[in-house]
Amino acid sequence: MGKRKAVHEEQTIPPSKEAKVTTSQQTLATQTAIEFINEENKAEYKKLILDWLQSDFNRKEKSEHDFWHNRETIEEAFDNCNAMIALNNQNQAVGYMIWDIYDRSAEINIVEVREAYRRQGIFKNMQATFIDKFTDTFVLTGSVLPQSEKAFDNAGWESVIVVPFNRKKYYKIIRPGLPMLDVLPDGCVIAVCSENYHQVQKNPNKYNHLMRYFQIDLDEHQKLHTPIITDFHYEGYIGVYLNKELIVQGKARHIFNNETTLDTANLLIIDRIEPHQPELFNAKGFFNQPQQEAEPLSPFKQNISNYSPFLFNSSPRQISIEEKHEVIEDKCSKKADSRSIYTYGA
Repeated sequence: MGKRKAVHEEQTIPPSKEAKVTTSQQTLATQTAIEFINEENKAEYKKLILDWLQSDFNRKEKSEHDFWHNRETIEEAFDNCNAMIALNNQNQAVGYMIWDIYDRSAEINIVEVREAYRRQGIFKNMQATFIDKFTDTFVLTGSVLPQSEKAFDNAGWESVIVVPFNRKKYYKIIRPGLPMLDVLPDGCVIAVCSENYHQVQKNPNKYNHLMRYFQIDLDEHQKLHTPIITDFHYEGYIGVYLNKELIVQGKARHIFNNETTLDTANLLIIDRIEPHQPELFNAKGFFNQPQQEAEPLSPFKQNISNYSPFLFNSSPRQISIEEKHEVIEDKCSKKADSRSIYTYGA
């Protein structure tokens, strides 16, 4: 049985152990410094972490989830500078975090804090430091061990069961996104429905009352000034409108060249428009439109549950890219989730 990655968050410490956390240790915990791993410090700090993990492993009862089993993953992250370390004022390692960066998202692979320093906000400090540096990252994701789920809940993370993998994943949206609208506005608009694309296309009126619209504002490079970040099933429906006329409809991967669906967290993230068929957009002047002020979302729409279907206006021009891509294999449903991680204690 292969060793699993694990992410470590702040566990609840039993009273007997919590009592061992001295006032001096608590003071040190509030004085931790967070440093990103770079070419100059990676050898030194990698050794600090591996020595700590090996020492803990040798003195504790052996556990399947001990991060010493993940030392190769940790070494690789430090070698690639995809890591940070928390140091106390005596330059001792009291925590670390490693990750993988993707397009607009990051997967937190492991985060761990020494037992005596837990519940002192060190993980939150590492998370905030990460967010400050990686400004093009909109969402953090991770697979969390059961004993750490409460800590992630308390840190503002949300959980979702991801299909087709049927795994519980945690995610945290860390940048503001466009507000949803319940009325189709003028201008450039992306309409989204989490129900199966074919179901919505065949019977749009069934889902019309649940449609969500995002009025987008583009710069000269076709980048959104504020991104779309919303719950979404990767098989769901996307419609692109210009002044209430439907330009194109289909699944996200059939409309856009760039990856927009984060299937490991059932999210849609659009921060730029890169269409497969730009001529459809250019013919209507989609990229040369003045932007309109969006109307606020009604209270009814704010309470719609996550995976609500939506979209579609009976416009005279409806071009379905989906019909041109029926032979495309759905890679999302065939491959294993290679970004899984686990977490406990930070």
